[in-house]
Amino acid sequence: MESKLNKQNILVLLVVIVAFSFWAGTKYAQWRLISTPLEIVQGENTVVQEKDFQFPEPNKIKVHIAGAVKNPGVYELEEGARLEDALQLAEPTLDALIDKYLNRASILRDGEKIVVPSLEDEKELGGMTIDSSVLGSISLGQLGTDTGKININLASQKELESLTGIGPSKAQAIIEYREKYGGFKTIEELTNVSGIGEATLEKIKDKITI
Repeated sequence: MESKLNKQNILVLLVVIVAFSFWAGTKYAQWRLISTPLEIVQGENTVVQEKDFQFPEPNKIKVHIAGAVKNPGVYELEEGARLEDALQLAEPTLDALIDKYLNRASILRDGEKIVVPSLEDEKELGGMTIDSSVLGSISLGQLGTDTGKININLASQKELESLTGIGPSKAQAIIEYREKYGGFKTIEELTNVSGIGEATLEKIKDKITI
């Protein structure tokens, strides 16, 4: 009888030991899962460990601000910056004609040069209308003096229409082309504009400039 009880006690003890071992093993596995860094297998030989996420640094651009400003020079700004951001750094002078010719909300491009015109610059043009769509991408020296020729990079639609063979639609096409491509580099480039061929260019080439 006593031997039978001993066997039962041993059996109960073994069951308790097995149950405890199973419980302890489960807890240990859970602890390992929590404490071990997450690993994500992306391929056969690629393992990426979990790291603290960091936002990428914003891209930078450099623009040249010149003309009627107190601090002309090259400025480094974040990509997507507006002209107003650059003007705050360059500090326009009192005679700067910003709102008349430039768009403060325009987005800057890397490597771009913006020339801020002044009242004196406007007077030197002798009353000629400046097209603000291309003013920011040229130097004031290119505005030149009155040569009697029409600058196709600067002329208004009315001035373009005064040229032989250039009506309202062609004048508008010229303006749209220079806005899209940043102005004409040569007079001959005018033939790239829809509706303007060699014959039209031949008629007006002595009356235009860039």
